[in-house]
Amino acid sequence: MIASTKTDDLMTGRPIWISNVARAHEALALAETEGVHYLLVADRDKDLEGITCLCEIMRAGVNDVVESFAHRSPTYVMSGELAETAVARMARCSVGCLPVIADPGRVVGILTRHDLVEAGLIELESGVTQCASCGSTHNLKSEDGGLKFCLDCLEATPDEGTLERKWYCTLGGGD
Repeated sequence: MIASTKTDDLMTGRPIWISNVARAHEALALAETEGVHYLLVADRDKDLEGITCLCEIMRAGVNDVVESFAHRSPTYVMSGELAETAVARMARCSVGCLPVIADPGRVVGILTRHDLVEAGLIELESGVTQCASCGSTHNLKSEDGGLKFCLDCLEATPDEGTLERKWYCTLGGGD
């Protein structure tokens, strides 16, 4: 991929929006109908309030209001910025998508990890761009710069060595 690729060249120009007062079951139906993983969340003035994804929608109760589980004040990238900037921002902020914003705050698209994989700018690897435990691509954290785990796995896992530990991971070679 050419180093001067811009976010606008890779983004989806028609992001799918949902109202912040919609219910989780409506968000699920919309995401499935549109074939998307991420929904941009609009406030009553139709401004960007947050982002939600299928993973969060599936964990919510069917009648939960979208604004109760959506991420507020989302991290974004500016229209015209280099795609490499978006790659670095996604990694630093542990997010799987970025709204693409044009001045003065108008959303012109959405750039997802999938878009960057398709462009050859990142590779999906377990423990690098996916949780080493469950395979999720959301909210990845690494305390030592090595393997990454999603926040759900980290928060659900008691201290190492306890009987309650709910996951394990193999780093090759079998069990």
